[in-house]
Amino acid sequence: MADVFDALTSDRPYREGLSFEAATAAIRIEAGLQFDPDVVTAFLTRRPAIEGILRRRGRLGAAIAQTEAA
Repeated sequence: MADVFDALTSDRPYREGLSFEAATAAIRIEAGLQFDPDVVTAFLTRRPAIEGILRRRGRLGAAIAQTEAA
């Protein structure tokens, strides 16, 4: 789950990373398909911890800015 979130929110040569909200929406869509729904719920309830990790890595501002621009 963390790997997918990182892949979705990271910039790639062929696209910008998704916003926090867009990435979590994409993960929610896959609940019950690609991901166990309980794992998705557990992951999404950890938003403050995820934001803390992004903040320490200097990526939170970009993720929030993309969310606000949408």
